[in-house]
Amino acid sequence: MVSNLIVQRTREIGIRMALGSSIRQAMIDVGSTGIVAAGCGLIAGLALSFVALRVLRSELYGIRDYDPLTLMAVPVVIAIIAVAASFLPTLRITRIDPAVTLRME
Repeated sequence: MVSNLIVQRTREIGIRMALGSSIRQAMIDVGSTGIVAAGCGLIAGLALSFVALRVLRSELYGIRDYDPLTLMAVPVVIAIIAVAASFLPTLRITRIDPAVTLRME
């Protein structure tokens, strides 16, 4: 998602950098979109997992229905992957040359 967003907004990012925006600010603007989307997905996934555990409680025989280690570890791992997946494509912003971007019209 973030990689596609950068490709679509290359001209906009180049113009912002030509007008004085820093590379750091451009990376934060684009990368935060992916992190917010991942955060919303994590919240929705946790809420749905609690609902699913309540529904499956009657089906789970001899197994604890709430495993705190799993319910804490999985979102942390997913959050780390989401941050990496948002950060790595934003490194492409460092290769955008504002002069080339302005001439591409």
